[in-house]
Amino acid sequence: ILAMGLKADEETTRLAKNNEITMRKFEDFKEQLHEHWKHCKRENLRKPLETTELTGQQILDDSLKVDGYLDGQIVSQRYLSRGTLHSLANSTEEPKVGWHPQFIEKLEPSVS
Repeated sequence: ILAMGLKADEETTRLAKNNEITMRKFEDFKEQLHEHWKHCKRENLRKPLETTELTGQQILDDSLKVDGYLDGQIVSQRYLSRGTLHSLANSTEEPKVGWHPQFIEKLEPSVS
């Protein structure tokens, strides 16, 4: 999974460096992936599995089935969409996606 994220970062850098894609178009791509994740989360929360962990695994599985469009073209390299989703989940500023249904609550610091 980490390798997909690194490969996605490398590909994004290459596309930007070669002026093949603008950052605005890549931001649009990330927003598409975020919207797809929100749909997967809503769908799975309506029909949760036996545990929240299993539901989270299903959210992950469903989220990773997307290809997405970048600059009007379908992204056929799955590592780019999957790696970008994982980058959104690993954001140190504010994670935009997560696999556990209560990922935000689990990320909040414990109050002693």
